[in-house]
Amino acid sequence: MNFFRKLLVNSAESEFNLGVTYATGQGVPQDYKKAFVHYLAAAKMGHPVAQSNLGVMYSNGQGIQQNLREAAVWFLKAAENGVDDAQYNLGIMFANGQGVTKDNSEALKWSRAAAAQGHAGAKNTLGVFYTNGFGVPKDPTEAFRWTREAAEQDYPWAQFNLGSMYLDGIGVNRDRIEALKWFLLSSEKVPEAARNSQMLIDEMSDKEFKQSRTRAAEFKNRKP
Repeated sequence: MNFFRKLLVNSAESEFNLGVTYATGQGVPQDYKKAFVHYLAAAKMGHPVAQSNLGVMYSNGQGIQQNLREAAVWFLKAAENGVDDAQYNLGIMFANGQGVTKDNSEALKWSRAAAAQGHAGAKNTLGVFYTNGFGVPKDPTEAFRWTREAAEQDYPWAQFNLGSMYLDGIGVNRDRIEALKWFLLSSEKVPEAARNSQMLIDEMSDKEFKQSRTRAAEFKNRKP
């Protein structure tokens, strides 16, 4: 790496670190406007994660007026540089037509790219796509596979979706004990999971409930 390239990389990393500092309030008052300025400087120098974070700030209106088109521009730059969060966010934007023209094939492309890197949210998205036939033929088996992978990574919405799949027999045999296990695991983050948990508990025997609760506890206590 030549001197000027090294200097540029170091400058981009410094700007990025300052952005993180102001965005999170580490040792300074939290200030999204200052975070935006530093992320923008780093992003223009090609820092991939700064590009992704800039997309988030444009998307959420943090430190800058909300602009979904601009968010998509920066997510695309970061996605092309291999940032899985950006690939996931870009997939969602293409799926919903937010800041870009709705495009199922692009949504699928970027969701698959993020999932290939292990991104739990993207795996859950693929599960939803295969469940509903969004950009792909409906495939309950593939839907179950992707949803289960995301659920096992502790992604709450995937855990809820997996519970629903066990409850309704989508891609797997019906199993309300296993369904309750996943609803219990996701109930703190997904309100509907808590309601479904109570519904099943009311219908179950004490033995069945204890089995579900034991399975949920074993999952929480599993080794990394």
